[in-house]
Amino acid sequence: MLLLAVSRVLEHFKQNRQEGESFRAYVFRFKIETFRKLTADLVKPAQDAPPEMYQDWGDEVAFSLKLGRGECAA
Repeated sequence: MLLLAVSRVLEHFKQNRQEGESFRAYVFRFKIETFRKLTADLVKPAQDAPPEMYQDWGDEVAFSLKLGRGECAA
């Protein structure tokens, strides 16, 4: 999906850049909303993520906002 996103942005850049415009200048001119629209269908909604995405790798305890366990509580 990353390659598809990059491909879309580069194609948009080729079609919409001004003569001599750098990629950086192009990005500033079109703003983040343009790139969000170009790649919106590639973003996986958070609610579709499996529960194991919300816990530390190798940890058996599910994520919680409750303070206590973890390196931040050390």
